[in-house]
Amino acid sequence: MEKIKDAIRFVVVSPEVLSALSVMLIAYCWPEVINFFAKFVSITDSSTVTVIIGVPLAMLIGGYKLGFDVLNPPEHKRTLKQWPGYWMVRNRIIFSWVLGLMGLLGTIVAFFLANNGFKFLGTLVIAICWIVAASSVASVAYARMSLHDVLNEKG
Repeated sequence: MEKIKDAIRFVVVSPEVLSALSVMLIAYCWPEVINFFAKFVSITDSSTVTVIIGVPLAMLIGGYKLGFDVLNPPEHKRTLKQWPGYWMVRNRIIFSWVLGLMGLLGTIVAFFLANNGFKFLGTLVIAICWIVAASSVASVAYARMSLHDVLNEKG
């Protein structure tokens, strides 16, 4: 039961959900912001496509590296795995990796949407994917810094 409550908590009330909702609120209140970025998304030269796909790919790779570092600290690996709350950290890291992958795949699909007549929707989805992936990487980076501080205090 505790695992289910924790899963609901980090899916419903998380920085990623709040950031996605903030992008949707901006799109609702100020659609001209999304229309401004739609101009850039509809450019299909190789450098633009590289940036549009490269940003979520870099966030996925960065999130994986940070998450791996959190789950496998060099000197304290055994101590961390024996901690009763380790499963929550592990699940949060895996959730972050899933969000990064979804951000990459969502960006690819949204890029094709934006270039096939759905500029506003495609750009909005790209913005949501990027901000969710960035929020996820930021929360894992914060977890890494916090874990580093705690382990260095004890050890």
